[in-house]
Amino acid sequence: RLEYYANGEFENRLTELVVNRNFPVFDFKVQEDSNYLVIETKYFKLQYMKNKNFIGPKYAPDANLRVELLNSDKEWYFNHPESRNLYTMIGNLDKKEKYDANKIFNLDNLKTKVKELIVKEKGLYSLDGFASIDDSKSLIVLEDGSLIKDDRNRIDTYLFMYNKDFDGCLKDYFTLTGYPPLIPRYALGIWWNRNKSYDFNDTKKLLMDFNKYKIPFSILLLSEMWHIKDNNNLKRLVESRKKMLEKKLDELETREEKYKTVTMKVEPKEVSGRIPLEVKHLTFHYPSKSDLYRNLSFEMARGEKFLIVGENGVGKSTLLKLIMNKLKPIKGEIVYGYKASIAYYAQELEILDEDKTILENVDNPNYSDNELRTFLGNFLFSNNDVFKKVKVLSPGEKARVALCKILIQRTNIIILDEPTNHFDPETQKVIGENFKNYTGTLIMVSHNPSFVEQIGVTRMLVLPEGKIVEYKRELLHYYYYLNTELI
Repeated sequence: RLEYYANGEFENRLTELVVNRNFPVFDFKVQEDSNYLVIETKYFKLQYMKNKNFIGPKYAPDANLRVELLNSDKEWYFNHPESRNLYTMIGNLDKKEKYDANKIFNLDNLKTKVKELIVKEKGLYSLDGFASIDDSKSLIVLEDGSLIKDDRNRIDTYLFMYNKDFDGCLKDYFTLTGYPPLIPRYALGIWWNRNKSYDFNDTKKLLMDFNKYKIPFSILLLSEMWHIKDNNNLKRLVESRKKMLEKKLDELETREEKYKTVTMKVEPKEVSGRIPLEVKHLTFHYPSKSDLYRNLSFEMARGEKFLIVGENGVGKSTLLKLIMNKLKPIKGEIVYGYKASIAYYAQELEILDEDKTILENVDNPNYSDNELRTFLGNFLFSNNDVFKKVKVLSPGEKARVALCKILIQRTNIIILDEPTNHFDPETQKVIGENFKNYTGTLIMVSHNPSFVEQIGVTRMLVLPEGKIVEYKRELLHYYYYLNTELI
């Protein structure tokens, strides 16, 4: 259970959903300091930044709280789309006309009828191995049994991290919510129905058999579905539903494959010298402003992954532009090493020409059009998509074009300025995995902790001090927290 309320109140009364929270105590480990809390069981690992709302910012939704499913690559965070949830498919049998074949299978009415026939709701089972239930808006049960509405702005969520233990998940769910109340079976008497068509003679023979064998008999259930003379229409309806469900499952699998294709082997064409980049005694300020850096010096080793951190406004992006020779230093110089080649991803996506097509933007003399289209396909631009003007694309699509544009250059130095700003969490993971395996030199500005940790940063440059330190997760989170608070 994950509960958050800004004033610290803890709600432990029962709700219309939850009737029992007294679960057995399980084995767990706790690590904490003044900033973080980490809880680990044999099933999951929860990490929480203390005194923060559970819900992280849009560009790093797992920054404040995330729950890793152990023995898998899955993690959950608040507002996770849970797109691999299998959902529950509920047949809606309220209206007779839904079984009128002429209405159901008329092409003009098919989509509307399908929506009426099948209601989709999020369920407990998911291909990710986790599911969440929101209890924050449920009615609260008072001691006298009456119900009251809870209008407080709070979070109260139950998270099931079960991997493939579906039986355990269902057992825990009913322990939490209570089993459905059912009267004893004998109180209902003996009912009879069958899932096949019938007529008067069938019914008469059935009643005679009950009398013949002296079997007590209470109710004969004759429902509209079972007395359809021509069962072909019903079979067509069932087959249609089956195909629709299979299509939904195929879409889930296709979506998963789609995310996997947002990838590209990031491998330099040639190896740089041992020191591909060196900054010497750099001083810079904008006109009529104070120095952003004074006498800044550092060098990078081949294959290093280098992170620049600091408060907003200290000149992190400016330093990248100086390295790219887009700005001129007041003093000092930037020296490229032997066979160094460099590509630059700017958070403003300024490397793109909005009036050109996607294909024109990634044009490269080293590749044929077919090869370029293959690369673009890896970034989810296929067929006629490549002829779209960049100015009509969404920010996320533009970001994919920009990333493709720099990666096909196959340089041995890549500069990234807030590369995850326009990407959804799934795409961030895939791209992060690519840069993790990159053998060239990487210089990056990013305050997305999960992305930075995935890449495997080796050293950090702290601005404005100009101090070089070994990578420290706590320092990254400190600046993430600081900059988030300042926004």
